[in-house]
Amino acid sequence: MSYRDIVIPASTVRNGRIYFSLSDVKFFPADSFADRESDGHKGNPVEFVAGGASYTSDIRVSSGKRLSPRKSFGRDNRGQTTIK
Repeated sequence: MSYRDIVIPASTVRNGRIYFSLSDVKFFPADSFADRESDGHKGNPVEFVAGGASYTSDIRVSSGKRLSPRKSFGRDNRGQTTIK
């Protein structure tokens, strides 16, 4: 399985979203992409690990310039990563 380590900026953790440039589209499997709409086409999930927690999500094109997992993540009041 392919993997990629990335450093997540503090602002990303506060906002609960991870964004990738469209140039990263080749890194994700072609069948992992989904529609932007929540009730639209779902892609096959890929695994993300953030703050020691693992979660799966399909990938959406969130704008004309970036990609993001459909699911967001955050931190609870104890500082633990949670998946939304």
